[in-house]
Order: sequence, then C-alpha cells, then structure tokens
Amino acid sequence: MEDGPWPPIVWFIMKISAIFYHRQIVGQRRCMSCEKEFYKNTRRVRDTARTVSDGYRRSRKHEDFDLTSCYETVYDDSSITREGSSSECLACESLWWDRYGHVMKYTEESIGLKYWNHPGSWFVSILILTIIIILVIYEAVVLERNYFAKHDRIVNLLSYIAFYSPLVVFPCMTVYSKVRSAFSWRGRGIWATTLNARFIVQRLQFLDLAVKGVPAKHFLVLCLIWPVFAATYRAYIKLGVKGQTGLPDKISCLTVAIAELIWGCFMFQLFLIRISFQNHFQLLLKFLQKFEGETELCQQVIRRVLVDFKCYQKCVAAYMSVMIPACILGAATSISWFYMVNDMVNDGSKDHEWFVMEKNVNFMIWSDVAMFFSLGPLAVGGFNTNYIWESFKINVIFMNRDKEKKFWDEIDWFLKHVKYDVPLISLRSILLITSFYVTMEFGKQAIDL
Repeated sequence: MEDGPWPPIVWFIMKISAIFYHRQIVGQRRCMSCEKEFYKNTRRVRDTARTVSDGYRRSRKHEDFDLTSCYETVYDDSSITREGSSSECLACESLWWDRYGHVMKYTEESIGLKYWNHPGSWFVSILILTIIIILVIYEAVVLERNYFAKHDRIVNLLSYIAFYSPLVVFPCMTVYSKVRSAFSWRGRGIWATTLNARFIVQRLQFLDLAVKGVPAKHFLVLCLIWPVFAATYRAYIKLGVKGQTGLPDKISCLTVAIAELIWGCFMFQLFLIRISFQNHFQLLLKFLQKFEGETELCQQVIRRVLVDFKCYQKCVAAYMSVMIPACILGAATSISWFYMVNDMVNDGSKDHEWFVMEKNVNFMIWSDVAMFFSLGPLAVGGFNTNYIWESFKINVIFMNRDKEKKFWDEIDWFLKHVKYDVPLISLRSILLITSFYVTMEFGKQAIDL
C-alpha cells in the first residue's frame, strides 16, 4: 500500500453516517498475547472489585478482557511510530498489513483522516443521529394518528412499517454503538463493533485506497444515486401528484431523503468491509504457507481476524433479520393495494385519473422494495456472509500439505471447532411474516362455498 491519503469520499460517507467521534482512531495495535499482557498491567479489575460492594462488583465483571476491547478503550498512546519496530511480534505486525501483506503503519494525518475526525466530530455525529431519530418519531406519530386502528387503512399502515423498518435500523444501531463506545462497554464479538470508527478504518487498510481508490465505483454511485432518486420521486408523488403540501408531508419527505441517503452510505460501508475481509483471508492463506509449522503464531493471527469477522457477521445478520421480512411485507401490501385499486376502478367508485395516480404510487413502493432487496445482498454478497468463512476453510483444506502434517492437522482442528453462533434468516421467519399478513387480509375476502 503506497503511503498517501485515502479518497475523501470514504471519509465523507463515514461523516454522513455519523461514524466519527472525538477519540483518537489510529493508535497502537497489539495481538492477543500482547494485549492481554498490557491489559493485565494497566487494569486491576478483580482487585478493585474486592474492595467495593457486591452490586458494583457485578457491574464490573463484564470488563474481562476480550479481543474487541481495543476498539472501545481510550488509547494511552498519543501517537504511533510509523516505522516498523523490531520489538513487535509477527502477530502484532499482522494488524498493520496492507492489501499485499506488507507491514505499513500509518497515522490519521497520513491517510487524510485527521481533518475529518476532530473534537467536534462527536457533536456532528450525535446531531445527525438526533435529527433523524426525532424526524422518524414525528413520522411515527403522524402515521399512528392517520392509520392506526382503522380497518380501511391497515394496508397503508403495514406498507409504511415495511418501508421505514430498514431505514431506522442503521440509526438505532449507530446510537447503540456510540453509547457503547462512550462508556467503554465490552462484549465478546458484539455486532456494534462493526460500526466503530477504529474497526472500519482498520478494515479499509486492506483495500489499497491510496493507489487504486475506492473499489467498485459503479456500486458507490448506485448506493448514492438510487436512494436520492427514490426520495425525490416520493417527494414528487406526495407533494406534486397528490398535492399533499402540508407541513407534516414536507417533514415526511425530508425524513425519507435523509434516512435513505444515510442508508445508502451504510450499504457501501458494508460492501467495503466485506471486500476487506475477502482480501484479508487471502493474505491469511499466504501467511499459513510462509509460516508453516508455527502453530501458535498462525492460530493467534487467525483468531484475531475471526473475532472481527464474527462482529461483521452479526451486524449483517441483525440488519438482514429486519430487511428481509420488511421487503416481504412491503411486496405483499403492494400486491394487495394493486388489487384494491383495480376493484375501486371497476365498481365505479374511482375515476381513471385516480387510478393512474395510484399506479404511480404503487410503482414508487415497488421501487423502494427493489432498492432494499437488491442493494443489501449486493453489498454483502448474498443474504449472509457465511460463504467467506467457508471459502477460507476449503482453501486451507486444499493447500499443499507435503510437509508439517501435524501443523495442518492442528490448524484443521482449530478451524473445525470455531463456535458458529451467528443467527440466520430461516424459511420459518419468512413464512411467519407472510402468514401474519395473509391472516389479516383473509377476513376481508368474500368467499362463496
């Protein structure tokens, strides 16, 4: 990786997504063994707990060491040395790999991050999140007044719920991640780590941004243009075609515009992190070949990557658990609405002009469903990221094993016994959402026996 600033569009996306905060992002990095030793020398959690009440002891017991703690603690290092240090172990050096496996240390200033992450970043991030959450709450109140507990409005209510669900997930997740970082909370492989600025920057070092720039620029354009187009078209339908020019309607359009832009940035960040892990696992294969026989070292490096990857897996799973049912519900309500519109036109209760307007509304809904259902899977390469880990294990199995058979057997055993507890979207969940909607609609059908 050539030493130079990374593309400003990367920092812009993180800024819009409210990822930055006031703390130092690039600092000293240690492998598991070195981090444990550092943790042992600087924190006396258990000794402190013995001198306080039982209640306080229980509140501190979760501060045990874990591999994601480095993303939450305040760095003791005011700066880092960009030159390699002979005193660092190979596992520590692996935390500074670039796209090609070279140890390339960098600082916030050298990659152009210093000018984007400043003391006011915390305020800007909180301001963005506060604005979007207030707007969403206001929109929820309006929807409750207009559609809740009204039998003839159930389709509209469910359609809005399906539309807003994917949009509000990311702001809520980011707020939790910010609170967790502010109080230095820890959790083993928790999904919120994926939205930590330190985590994201460390993942970006595997993309060779200084030389090649942002990968898949066409997907970046898609993640930014499609949400803007969808928000603009919704505003045109709502304010122009339907003539709903009241203050609540204007606020609704503003809410959608901000939320969809932030959502598009979130999708591209998931894409960048996914590509970085794919590159990282390829480097791990080369590392295993180079240090064949060094079992403890190789397991330590793999474990570090795996902990980060499981955080990403859980983040993707959390988002997909909302997105997929929401898209199914949105498609179901759109189909029902289309039949209801046709029935109203056929029985003469509505004219053709109204029918054309509602067709535009239906197209708008389908456009949103298509956007949610396509950009998400494109970003993560499917509906989950399990294939990345499975591909790595398969590649390890087919590597040259003429020498050091014991080493490869131990690596196989290590990979085989990795705990795999990431929840997946099952067919049962999809059928549950579909059955819920069908049950609600079935009572309104006229059935002749």
